[in-house]
Amino acid sequence: MLFNRHRRNLHLARAHYMQVKHNNNVLISPLIMELQERLIDIRVPFQTGLWHGQKFINEGGSFVNGQLIFCDDADIDCLVQSVDLAVSFLKMHWLENIPGYLDLMHTKLGENGLFLGVMWGGETLFELRDALIQTEAQVWGSGSARVAPMVSAHDMAALMQKSPFYEPVVDVMTFTVTYNHLADLVRDLRIMGETEALMTRNPRYCGKAFWREAEQYLLGQYKVVGNEQRFKITFQALFMLGWKKPTRAF
Repeated sequence: MLFNRHRRNLHLARAHYMQVKHNNNVLISPLIMELQERLIDIRVPFQTGLWHGQKFINEGGSFVNGQLIFCDDADIDCLVQSVDLAVSFLKMHWLENIPGYLDLMHTKLGENGLFLGVMWGGETLFELRDALIQTEAQVWGSGSARVAPMVSAHDMAALMQKSPFYEPVVDVMTFTVTYNHLADLVRDLRIMGETEALMTRNPRYCGKAFWREAEQYLLGQYKVVGNEQRFKITFQALFMLGWKKPTRAF
């Protein structure tokens, strides 16, 4: 297994607390807006929906005309009713078996149902991954994975083509966020519940000196042009769309 589920659940519990405390959706709001944009030109009314992922939707967000069912990992298999729209929100990059998951979501859709998903793609946090590996190599003589591997857009497109969905589409949204301090990036990741939960976690303790070295590496290698006190971090979102059967809904 790639991920430690117990640690992942602890991170999600902390994220729920932090979302209430900070009310910070700087990385989440653009993704929800993009999902909503993808539904604007679809001429199919969605009466019922399944939302698999954390409940980030604000009161102004609307994905279905009727009921939107929120599910976590524990109860998605227990959903017996079919829905018109199945949304997977920031879940798939944490999965061990993406093809099996796509099959499952396909079974949850009604005859004219639509699957809509978003996940972090392979370019996400590549600057942080580089900084941590290089800092470990400098401090301990060797580097290890501290940022989980993520699926590339090319591989996700291939998986959607092999899935049972008709007319599959995968597109990419890449954006950068700038930070003064590494601690601010870590805070944003914790708010989303996106901190590392690898099964083969490096047991070495990373103290303040380690993180200072990593921050200095980021400021040196990935500094913002014209501002040497800020560094940039890349986020790549992969958006997936597929139908239960062939349709002319656009």
